[in-house]
Amino acid sequence: MKKKSKVSKFHEKMVDYRRFAVTLICMSVFIYMGTLISISRGMMGTSFLMLLTILLLCGAAVFCSLSSAYQKKSTQDEEF
Repeated sequence: MKKKSKVSKFHEKMVDYRRFAVTLICMSVFIYMGTLISISRGMMGTSFLMLLTILLLCGAAVFCSLSSAYQKKSTQDEEF
């Protein structure tokens, strides 16, 4: 069996972090829509849902930056 090279490890991490970011963005959109529904009904706890939405979007931004960093490492290793 072949051992995985550094390039494939970096590529796999890049893809994983990109998937995490997309998942967090989808979750934040879903929670934001729930917040809009709860605001129209006058329910309490909307500030918690908005805070959760903001935190999920910040997490998605972190995972996007990690994904781009691993993409740069992957392309640099391919050049050498």
